[in-house]
Amino acid sequence: MKLSLVSLAAFSFSLVSAQIPSCAYSCLGQFQQDASSTGCGAYTQQNYPCFCAHRGNFGNSMNCVRGACPPNEANQAISVMLGRC
Repeated sequence: MKLSLVSLAAFSFSLVSAQIPSCAYSCLGQFQQDASSTGCGAYTQQNYPCFCAHRGNFGNSMNCVRGACPPNEANQAISVMLGRC
């Protein structure tokens, strides 16, 4: 469990530092769950191709962002979260 919390904290910091709008912060936990559901491992550069191949697994977190943010900020957050694809 501790490793999971550390991973989430590191993951959250990297997204925040990439200028995700604050309205999307509440969706970071869901994004972590969606990322875990892909079976791709850690959200690192070497695994981006795997995450991109499983973009469909991120529906819950994308719906969360769309519900939490105005359209322009939702698009910005989604672009940061999945923009490596």
